[in-house]
Amino acid sequence: MPSLTQPLNTQSAPMTSPSMPSPMQPQAADPLANLRDIQLPSDVSSLPAFGWWLLAGAALLSLIALGYFLWRRYQQRQYRRAALQLCSETLESQQSNAQKLQSLNALLKRVALYAYPQAAVASLHGEQWQSLLQRANPAIDIDADITRALTDQLYGGQPITADELEHFGTFVKGWIKKHGALSIAPEAKAS
Repeated sequence: MPSLTQPLNTQSAPMTSPSMPSPMQPQAADPLANLRDIQLPSDVSSLPAFGWWLLAGAALLSLIALGYFLWRRYQQRQYRRAALQLCSETLESQQSNAQKLQSLNALLKRVALYAYPQAAVASLHGEQWQSLLQRANPAIDIDADITRALTDQLYGGQPITADELEHFGTFVKGWIKKHGALSIAPEAKAS
């Protein structure tokens, strides 16, 4: 050990303590020294993602379009509801059976004029009128009783019974409910 009177040799080996590692000795790697703080994720938004907004918008537009379609259909079928109401009132009225038959035929013509806005519909009668009724609703069968009511009993003055009138009233209601578009107008076919 050097004495106090001797000069200090700076070139000599440094003193090492057992608790301090020497720079020449490899350090034991401290695994916790290389760790970083935990990175927290950003806060989650309370608003839905953009895709959900698009889906909600599409659903809303679909509901609006469906509502508009149903409203238009309701408006377009208003004449049918009014005609059915008038048909029921005619059948329940105190008129004679012949007058009821005339009223029901006039109601059919009014509905046909509204549904098929052609001036010539009003002048149709007999087989041409039956043909228009059949073409407008092919599902309804115009049987012999309906044919007799539309020809002989309507224009020929033959009496109509209550059962025949009820059958004709059922035909009128069914035709009003189910008539559709005409493919060819009677006048266009003749021209």
